Amino acid sequence: MPQILRPITCVYVSAHAAGLLAASDAAITMASNPGGLQHSRAYQLEMFEQSMQRNIIVCMATGSGKTNVAQLRIDAELQRTPSRRTWFTAPNVLLAQQQHHVLSSQLPQYQMRTLLGHDNVHLWRTQKVWDLALADMNVIISTPQVLLDALRNAFVRLEDIALLVVDEAHHCHSGSPSAQIMLQHYHRLKSDQPQNVPHILGLTASIRISRKSATISELEYNLDAICRAPMLSVDDYTVYVHRAQILERSFTPTDQPRSTLFNTLQGAVDTTSMSDDPYYKALKRATDLASEQRLAKYEKRQATPAMKELKQLVGNAEELAKNVGSWASDNFIRSCVFNWHDAVMQKSRFDELIPKASLHFIDERLHDVRDAAQVRVPMTEAGTSEKALELIKLLATEYHDDIAIIIFVERRSTAYALCELLRSASALKHYKIFSFVGLATSRVGSLVEVADMRVQKKAFADFRQGSQDICVATSVAEEGIDIQAVNLVIRYDDPKQFVSFLQSRGRARQKDSKFVHFRNTGDDKNKYEEWRKFESELEAEYQDEMRILHQRKAADDLDELEGTGEEYVVESTGARLVYDNAQQHLQHFCTIVSRGVEPIYVLVGETNVSVKAKVVLPSCVPSQFQEASSKHAWLGEKSARKDAAFQAYKALHKAGLVTDHLVPFQPERVHHPQSKHGLRMHDIEGELPVWHGSRNGDLFLHRVMVAHDTEQYASMLVALPCKLEHTLRFQLCESHSRMLDVEVVPTDEFLQQKLEDAKRLTRTLFELVFHTGSASMSLDDASRIQLLVLPEAGPNYNAGFESANLRHFLQRNASHLNRQPLLVWSGRSPRPYIRHPSHQVDAVTPTTRVFSVTKVKKLQLYTSLQNEGEGLAISQTKSLDVDDCSVKGVASIYGPLLMLLPSILHIVSAALRAQHAEHHVLKDIGFSNTEHLVPALLAKSACGMLNYERLEFLGDTYLKYRASLQMYFDNPLAMEGCLTVMVMDLVSNLRLERAFRDAGLEPYITTRVSPRKHWKVPQLATHAPPMEQRKVISKTLGDVVESLLAAAFLEGSKIGRADPRGTAALRLFLPDVDWRDPADIVSIVTSAMPASQAGMHLVEHIERMTGYAFKRSSLLLEALTHATALPGFPSLERLEFLGDAIIDLIIKLKLFDISKLGPDRMTLHRHAIASHVYLAFCAFGLSDVQSKNIILDGRSESIDTHPEIEDVHLEHLIQFGTSQLRGTISAARDRHTATKDAIASQLAQGIFPWTLLRSINAPKVCSDVVESLIAGVFLDSGGSLDQCEKVLERLGVMDLLHLMISNGTFESATPATKLREACAAKRISVHISSAEPSDGAKHVWRVTLTKGEHSAEYVGRNVGCEEEARSIAAEAALEAVLAGEVEQKFQEMKEEDLVGTQDSVMTGMWSSSSEGNGGMTLHSEPGSI
Repeated sequence: MPQILRPITCVYVSAHAAGLLAASDAAITMASNPGGLQHSRAYQLEMFEQSMQRNIIVCMATGSGKTNVAQLRIDAELQRTPSRRTWFTAPNVLLAQQQHHVLSSQLPQYQMRTLLGHDNVHLWRTQKVWDLALADMNVIISTPQVLLDALRNAFVRLEDIALLVVDEAHHCHSGSPSAQIMLQHYHRLKSDQPQNVPHILGLTASIRISRKSATISELEYNLDAICRAPMLSVDDYTVYVHRAQILERSFTPTDQPRSTLFNTLQGAVDTTSMSDDPYYKALKRATDLASEQRLAKYEKRQATPAMKELKQLVGNAEELAKNVGSWASDNFIRSCVFNWHDAVMQKSRFDELIPKASLHFIDERLHDVRDAAQVRVPMTEAGTSEKALELIKLLATEYHDDIAIIIFVERRSTAYALCELLRSASALKHYKIFSFVGLATSRVGSLVEVADMRVQKKAFADFRQGSQDICVATSVAEEGIDIQAVNLVIRYDDPKQFVSFLQSRGRARQKDSKFVHFRNTGDDKNKYEEWRKFESELEAEYQDEMRILHQRKAADDLDELEGTGEEYVVESTGARLVYDNAQQHLQHFCTIVSRGVEPIYVLVGETNVSVKAKVVLPSCVPSQFQEASSKHAWLGEKSARKDAAFQAYKALHKAGLVTDHLVPFQPERVHHPQSKHGLRMHDIEGELPVWHGSRNGDLFLHRVMVAHDTEQYASMLVALPCKLEHTLRFQLCESHSRMLDVEVVPTDEFLQQKLEDAKRLTRTLFELVFHTGSASMSLDDASRIQLLVLPEAGPNYNAGFESANLRHFLQRNASHLNRQPLLVWSGRSPRPYIRHPSHQVDAVTPTTRVFSVTKVKKLQLYTSLQNEGEGLAISQTKSLDVDDCSVKGVASIYGPLLMLLPSILHIVSAALRAQHAEHHVLKDIGFSNTEHLVPALLAKSACGMLNYERLEFLGDTYLKYRASLQMYFDNPLAMEGCLTVMVMDLVSNLRLERAFRDAGLEPYITTRVSPRKHWKVPQLATHAPPMEQRKVISKTLGDVVESLLAAAFLEGSKIGRADPRGTAALRLFLPDVDWRDPADIVSIVTSAMPASQAGMHLVEHIERMTGYAFKRSSLLLEALTHATALPGFPSLERLEFLGDAIIDLIIKLKLFDISKLGPDRMTLHRHAIASHVYLAFCAFGLSDVQSKNIILDGRSESIDTHPEIEDVHLEHLIQFGTSQLRGTISAARDRHTATKDAIASQLAQGIFPWTLLRSINAPKVCSDVVESLIAGVFLDSGGSLDQCEKVLERLGVMDLLHLMISNGTFESATPATKLREACAAKRISVHISSAEPSDGAKHVWRVTLTKGEHSAEYVGRNVGCEEEARSIAAEAALEAVLAGEVEQKFQEMKEEDLVGTQDSVMTGMWSSSSEGNGGMTLHSEPGSI
């Protein structure tokens, strides 16, 4: 534990007000998710909340998550004061770069940069350079010296900094750069302008940098902050922080004789004086003030930079000889002198601290040393120090599979040599060893630098991931550097300072870890005793902590003994909530609603006095309920937590966020009973009779026109007893390749004159066309006929009714034969033949002898497309002699049209029912025509060509969209799962069936088709015919309601924001819901949103990515906030719920509008386009760029810069609470990059690449954020579906939709769907199931194909993606089925069975994996014959 010497009592101030983000400091504390390194722990939140109340120095052990606290604090401050930046200082370059890496990866929505020495910051001499470097930067990470120099030169103003984070804050004392920043700038500003000073956050693992207690006070004064450590969450803190066992390893040093090479080096340096240095000579000749000052400094030290380098080489070599061995010293000297020589000869870039004039001087002084160092000295045991040999023994005994070790040394040279020694030791062959001494640069920094920094950087990354075992490091790894927790730390060299010991010991934080320090047996005994005394002090402090925990446990026990009688009982069910089950209930609730985020408990008060607890729930919970506090004060923490959980869960139930059984709402819990076979039949009223005459007996004329491409049938007038109010247009199917366009146009004319002549004409035409001898077609009672047909030619009804020879007819009407169909009679056959112009190759002329016709087989209804092989209206073609044929006068050209009349009248009768419904049961909707109303009331059983199926495809989603929007509005506190349950209940088929009946729709739906063989001419009934009951499938009733909703929506407003007819239809069918127009809902919702600056930093990025500029940045922030985010601001779940319905509606509406596809094909396309895998793929395609100015040369007004461009992807803007999820998304992006070209290629070929898309294995949030963004755009734009569609276009969603429509053969079915279709045709059963992992694959799926008693298995394997493994198995099986391989193998096994094979197993073992191979095993059951 950090060394805090006085007790601390924390008082919590509410982090946010009810509702959305408020403009207060307290509200900002949890305004967004900063994307912590992990789910924030209770003690981290404790520190964060305190930092929002005042300046603090966070005192927590190494590896306990101080950076996570800083990350929370930085994000909160940038949300609160976006116009000011945060400055983060770290004591060294390595730590600064690491912190930049961590913060930029966890807060990618902000622009960050480092300002360090290798940026040549010390050469930036104008304000213009600094302004360029800091432009648009939200966070700057630098060493304290960089900030100090910038403040001193007034390039940076402290007033422009909102938050100053001081890492390794224990350095802020005496005359350190951090202390000077605070004393010379901060405190002065505070005395003059206290409102303009930045907030301060200090971070340290070792507050006691000396044993003087006054140091804490000094540190607190310097940083204007108080030291704080987790006190209320100590038990949570100690779970993650473990103390190492301190051990000692003694050694007796042996004197290593000086080598010849060392003596040569020593002689070369001893014979070199400062006056020999050309740089010194140049300074002596110079007369400027700067040169004189440098000269005075060097003469005082008796060393120029060159002399310093030479003496360092000697010192390092001498220390190596004693610490590691003489061979190490010689090889080090050899490496140094040759590396320097090569660098000088190659004119490498050197550190500017070494004058150029001295480079060759150093190389020349080492000439003799190079000559003596031509041969590398071999490593020997005799030449190795006793201390090094003792280290090898220790490491050999400590090895195990999970070992992770850091060895701390003082010098870089020791690290290099020790690493080389350990690698060569045979006893340590199981270890992977590397050295780590600092950061890589492109310059030669020193004579004694021999390591390749780039290599060590990669090795260090491997060590973090656990693929390296031993890190030999200098003090650079003691503090701050992100290193994995190790289980053994070795201090090979004694630390120089007390703080170094604490920090290096803190690296051993795994459970049961060890800290070993080496002790020279010849050292002064007092020093050893000092170490032992210090160890005892640490042990005493540890015991104090344990005593505190025991006291807290005793307080908890006392609380439990006292007990509590409080309980909460749900009256309607009797479900009971008590303190003992409240935490379990709350844990389960959070797991369900947030996909795994746990509640966090923060303690308030003082143990054994008065403790209260606050529980913080995930951000997906409505903000009003994200926090709850214990009602009572307790002695112990455990009871306080139970109390808080009880209060939280009780509030959740009262708000309707859990069921009356005290369990979370889950969609899978909704169940509606079905019949035993899954389908229920209903008895409904018969169809409404429509063939009733008007009161005065009027017949209304309608013009009937039929066409096929350019071929025009003769038009006809049909007199009906009822008048259509709107033109009726539809299609009939004469054959598989012949579609007819039909139009029935009502006229304003009545048939009044010569009515008897019209009846006689109708009777004659019907007898001619339908002459089959059937009594059912009798027209004897002509007075009751309610259908009259008349030629368009005019009122001369008596003309042309005698039979005429076809030859004579050809002479008068040849032109008709080549443009219109004609009925022809031959010989004595009563059944006519039909002659289509399109069937003939040559035109018919008056001299034609023979021509082709087809014989009418029987009366045929053309309302459905018949299956191949089923009888069509016309039979095979035959040739007739013209002279043997006759026509029945002019009327014969109407014969083909009359053949269609039963089908036309069938549709007309359905239209008349729809028209009646329009004025009666549906009058409140306000339909203006029956264009969509007619098919909405036509079942497929009644008409295959024109029915409700396409409308139901759209209506299903339209209802989901309106229900989702309404539930979103009506239930502002409900979470996604609860909303889903509400919508599922609202749109359930049982509810829609009830709505169908309540609306009185039963007589208006047409379900029966007119009989083919017994069709009767409509006649006037003497009395109303009985309405016989009909049986229909229950689903039909709900489908009709959905179809009518789609019809109302299409007529009212397809794209606009108002939807009056759709709203009226919803009020009619589901009157128990207070339906509001979408535009009204959006207006009310958005007007209630408070003005906020939260999320402003996201707006520009999203605008460039999507083309839409959010007016309400808080709405955008909500759309990008994941459920794992720190609570306090709404997460995306509610918007995702709404966006899913909006995307579905836009896709289905487009498919309905611009394609003629059937509902099955449209459903497959919609499933593919709106799938998680494709939306995630599209999300990866959204990106933006941001740039920062890299200063190449800032020494003059002419600034040499270049912009450094960084990609900003959509996932970078998502607010997370876990770095693990960011890592998962990053890996998915890599897979997206690797597969996107192949995916685009398959799409271009007309194949939806399910397996490739699934191989990306993107987390669900990648598609969720697309849905939430679309919902955000919808609300922000006032409910504009147009704007949503434009964003979907930018995403590429609409491009795929148009591709699917334009390519009529586009394959969008999943591999499993295609497999089932292919197997159904071959009568092969399919079973798909998961299997046990094997062959290193985490996910294994098996497809079993069965025919009879034989089966074949195909296996798909994948390491990371379950869906991909399933697709691989299905694709492998599908390929085999289509190739006929499966049936062939089944046949072979059957033949083997027939010859006596009782147990046949045939295997092909084609392995199936993510690379696309397949696996197959065939089985034949014993005794299958």
